Amino acid sequence: MQIITEHSVWWLFPAFLLALGLTLLLYWKERRNEFTATQKIILALLRFGGIFLSLLLLLHPMILRKVEQRENPVIIIAQDNSQSLVSTRDSGFIRHEYLEKLAAMREKLSRKYEVKSLLFGDKVEEGEQAAFSRLTTDISAVGRTIYRQYANRNPGAIILATDGIFNRGINPLFTFDKLHSPVYAIALGDTSERKDLSISRLRHNKVAFQNNKIPFEISIRGIACKGEKARVKVTHNRKLLFSKELRLSGDNVVQKVKGSFVVPDAGLQYFEVSLTHLSNEQSYQNNHSGFYLDILASKEKILILYQSPHPDVSAIRRSLENSENYEVTVADAEHLPAHWEDYNLIVLHGLPSLQYPLKSLLHLPVKQRLPLFFILSQTTDIEAVNTYMKDLRIQPEKSMMNEVQAALNEGYSRFSPEPSREDDLLRFPPLYVPYGEFKAAPNLRILLYQRLESVTTSMPLLATSETEGVRSAILCGEGVWRWRLTDYREHQNFRTFDNLLGKLVQYLALKEKRKKFRVSTKRQWREGEEVVLDAELYDDTFSPAQTDDMKLHLVNGKGEQFNYAFVRQGKQYRANTGNLPAGKYTYRAETSYGGKLYSDKGSFIVNPLNIEKINLRANHHLLYQLAKASGGKVFAPESLDRLAEELLHNPQIKPVLRYENKYLDMLSYLGILLFILLLFFVEWFLRKRFGAF
Repeated sequence: MQIITEHSVWWLFPAFLLALGLTLLLYWKERRNEFTATQKIILALLRFGGIFLSLLLLLHPMILRKVEQRENPVIIIAQDNSQSLVSTRDSGFIRHEYLEKLAAMREKLSRKYEVKSLLFGDKVEEGEQAAFSRLTTDISAVGRTIYRQYANRNPGAIILATDGIFNRGINPLFTFDKLHSPVYAIALGDTSERKDLSISRLRHNKVAFQNNKIPFEISIRGIACKGEKARVKVTHNRKLLFSKELRLSGDNVVQKVKGSFVVPDAGLQYFEVSLTHLSNEQSYQNNHSGFYLDILASKEKILILYQSPHPDVSAIRRSLENSENYEVTVADAEHLPAHWEDYNLIVLHGLPSLQYPLKSLLHLPVKQRLPLFFILSQTTDIEAVNTYMKDLRIQPEKSMMNEVQAALNEGYSRFSPEPSREDDLLRFPPLYVPYGEFKAAPNLRILLYQRLESVTTSMPLLATSETEGVRSAILCGEGVWRWRLTDYREHQNFRTFDNLLGKLVQYLALKEKRKKFRVSTKRQWREGEEVVLDAELYDDTFSPAQTDDMKLHLVNGKGEQFNYAFVRQGKQYRANTGNLPAGKYTYRAETSYGGKLYSDKGSFIVNPLNIEKINLRANHHLLYQLAKASGGKVFAPESLDRLAEELLHNPQIKPVLRYENKYLDMLSYLGILLFILLLFFVEWFLRKRFGAF
């Protein structure tokens, strides 16, 4: 124990002198000789003690104490909760006998240690009751979680119960090596090569077009199936679309089957893939799989018109052609199409110009107008653009061009670039923009602002507008081909550029009525993802409106209905349905505003994820590596009693004594204040007792 003060200890010396001076002033200079010498000494000591302690408290003294804390070891049991553990013939043992033995071992260990139970699959969570329902396995996440949550809690040992199969994350050896606790592995599953035929991979397009050939590729894996014959089939609504017989050429081989089929129906369609059931297979669950396709009635037709050859035109064409949704036509202004109405969107690079005013396009009646995307260059007739786009007026100064970079407007609500890549827009090279004044009307929706060096201006670089349901966009500069090259140089792909252009073109080319209530979501989700639906509500002026009553009704393929509520987030509303099983879903959203009822409906699909059922051969070699590197051991699931005894009698697993400094304020001690009062009271009492008045 140690006493420290908030102020310098040198103040104790003046406090001592002051207390001594006041005491001597009272008793040493006392003239009436009321007390004997002994009585004076006793009274002086009481008076000095009371004054000195009172002055001492003014220095804010604190008592520093070291408190001993005993921390018992923590035993962490991490149980694999993925489907692969119960996809083989011994699943009954795993679900019943093994879980009973695990519960008994947990109870035995908890008598001496603190036991923490984790379940892991695609994520790690606390829990004891394994359902073996997770669609993927990430063993490396277990090491990260233990390091983050238990590294400072005296982890005595880690029990890792798994078959060693992982299909997400990195190699677990790289995350468990940060831990300083032994890993005791429970080796589940079967490492022997049993006969098994499985669909290991399906390759297909997500989107296809009605009455077109749809290509696909099926990877078939055979274990201990050499010389066996198998037939693969693709069916749709019980109708056979494709069938082929193959002979497996090895004991552990992957063979690919390629083919195509034609589907006459548009919409979200499901296709089932099946393999022959061989005798004595380890599992038949991986002999079946399937996939969904979004069959479109026709492609969106995009026309790119240019004044003169420019690398921007090539960059835009290549970007749009990467999507199967678009049929792209490129033409110069000398070869205009005979019928504008054949196209869903027209991109104008450097047009209209003085040489090619495009009056037949720009002067169409409002009801016949097409979505236009203007890209300004040195040849563009700015006045003609001003006449067409009422929400933006550009007043250029002569023919000067200015170099500007892009700055994202986070308040743009029509669509947004890919969230993880928004910062890339800030690093893109500058565009060449007409030098002058840009006046934007309130109805102009600005996606990108012009940025001059480090200053973001209010002038638009990329913006959209809508007049009587007809959408248009304007990019106020040329040079976007540099953006696409920069994207590839930094990421070895064109994802940021293609994402930005693709969403813009999709927004412009989409033909739909302007609705006051609209729900949007992805057309395809992956099983295991959280399915999210967003909604927008507008008033009569098409300004964002607010309501507290917005409901979502979701119906699966079996006709079962599930109800959710939208939650307001800023100007939008969001409903999170969580993880949904694979299948096709239809939804209907409804809300009321201003005494009127609004609704919107649609559909989406959740694609099945069968990765846990493809590889069923346990990887015990990984478990031995983890145990050896950490000083642990590997046990069979039938030997959990021996594992418990090993941990209970392990001398290395012991409590840890930790010492913590605690500061106690002496002013908070009532006993000290009472002691000071007692000193003054005893002095007063003795003075009366000794006859003083």
